[in-house]
Amino acid sequence: MFTLRKQKETKIEQIRSAPELFRIVSRFKKLPGLTRNILIVIALILFVYYENIILLLKEKSEEQRIVLILMCVFVLALIIFTSYMMNKMRGNCLIVTQKGLCMEPFIAELWENIEQYKWQPYKGRNRVTLSRKGEGTSLMIIKDGLNQHLPFAQYGIFFTDEQIQITNTMFVQFGIKENQKVEF
Repeated sequence: MFTLRKQKETKIEQIRSAPELFRIVSRFKKLPGLTRNILIVIALILFVYYENIILLLKEKSEEQRIVLILMCVFVLALIIFTSYMMNKMRGNCLIVTQKGLCMEPFIAELWENIEQYKWQPYKGRNRVTLSRKGEGTSLMIIKDGLNQHLPFAQYGIFFTDEQIQITNTMFVQFGIKENQKVEF
C-alpha cells in the first residue's frame, strides 16, 4: 500500500514538473463542514432522544444491547467515513502537462501509460448530477485493455472545446487511440 502511494506521489511530481498546458477546476465544490454538520445532527438526535434510547436498551438482553450498540457505532463510522471521502473527492483540479495528467491525490497518468481514451458527453438525462453542473463533455481514460478505466465526470471535470483540441493533440502525439466502440 505504501509503495503504491509512493509510486503515485512520484508520478504526480514527475507530471507537475513538466510545463503545464491547462488545468480544469472541478465543478463540484468542497463542502468544508459536511462531516462536522453530520456529527452535530447525530449529537442533537442523541441528546433529544437519549431517554428513549436508554429505555430501549434496558428492555433488551445483554447480547442484544451489545449488538445494538455495535450496529450504531458501525453505522456512525460508515456515515463519517463516507462524508469524509465525498469531501476529499470534491473540488480537486485536473492538471494537464506535457508529461501526463494528474488530479491529486487520486489520479496520475503519464501519456505513455494510457492505451485508449473516449470523450463522453453528459447531457439531459445522462448528466452526472441533477443540476446543470453535471453536464458537458468529459474524458474517459482506458488502461490495461478494458480492465481499468478512469471517468473524470464523477469528479466534476468537464472540458471546453479548446481543451479537447489540446488533449486530442497530446493523444495523437503519443499514439493513443480513441475508443469508438465501447459504451461505458
